[in-house]
Amino acid sequence: MEKIYIYPSCSRVSGYSRGIIQDFNLSKYTFVPIWIISLFEKKNYITIKEFGENLKKYGEESQLDFYLNFLIENEIVYKTNKDIKFQENSLVFESPSIFTNSIIIYKDFNFEKLRNLISELEDFGCENVQIYFSEIENITVFSDILSIFDDSIVQCIEIITNYSFIFYNLDEIIKLFSDNKRLFTLHLTKAPEDKKIFVDVFHIKYIIFSTENFNFKQCGEVHPLFFKNNLPFFTESQQHNTCLNRKICIDVEGNIKNCPNMQENYGNIADTTLAEAIEKQGFKDYWYICK
Repeated sequence: MEKIYIYPSCSRVSGYSRGIIQDFNLSKYTFVPIWIISLFEKKNYITIKEFGENLKKYGEESQLDFYLNFLIENEIVYKTNKDIKFQENSLVFESPSIFTNSIIIYKDFNFEKLRNLISELEDFGCENVQIYFSEIENITVFSDILSIFDDSIVQCIEIITNYSFIFYNLDEIIKLFSDNKRLFTLHLTKAPEDKKIFVDVFHIKYIIFSTENFNFKQCGEVHPLFFKNNLPFFTESQQHNTCLNRKICIDVEGNIKNCPNMQENYGNIADTTLAEAIEKQGFKDYWYICK
C-alpha cells in the first residue's frame, strides 16, 4: 500500500488558526492547515487512502492532488510502497557553553577591561557578544576593538554606538565587515535617518541607522528574516527561555545581570568574577521560564 512519510527533519507545530512545519535540514518553514499537522501528530506516515479520507472529513476531497503535490514539492513528505523506519530527532537541548551570549555596556571604554571580560567569557564558551559604546572616536579605535577578538572563540559580534562623522563613508564601514568576519551587526543610534543596509543577506549581516537613542528596554526586532530555524534553537525553546537562557550582561555600572532590563544583579565586575556571579542564588532561575 502506498504511503506518504514525513521527512524526519520536519517538526510539526499547531497554532491558533494554522500550523507550521519546520525543516531543520533545509532551514525553512512552511505554513499548512492545522488538519495536516494532526495527520502526523503521533506518527510519521499515513496511507494515501487515509489521506483522502481526512480530506473528505474536512471538506477538501476534491483537493487531494493539490495538497499531495504541495507537500511533496515543499519536501515535507515523500511517497513510497516500502516500510521505512528512521530515528526520531532528539528534543533534548544540549550545549557545551555555560554562556552562549553576552551584553557589555560601556560608559568609559577601556581596552584592558574588555580584554579581561572577553577572556572570562571564553572560559564559559561564549561565542556571541553585543557591546554598547556611547561613542567611538575614530575608525582606528573601531578596528582595534574588533582586533581584541582575533584569537578568541567569539563567532558573532554586534556593536551599538552613536552615529558620528566617522560613519559618513559607507564604503569604509562595509569594509569593516569584510576585514572582520566576526562582525555581524552595527547599530548606529542618533543617526540622520532610519534605514537598514544589508551587507551580507546570506549571513544576515547588516547596518542599522536609527534616529532614536538606543534603549535596552526595546527588545529585539521581530522579523521573518531573523527567524532561526535549526534543531538546537528549537530544542532550546522547548525547555528554556531563548532570550535569557545562558545569557549574561554587564551593565554601565559594571553590575552583573541576566539582562540589562532586570533589576537584580549578582555582584559587580570590580569585586566579583563571572564564575562567582553565576553560582549565586537566582542567577539561573530565568533560564528555565520557557515561552
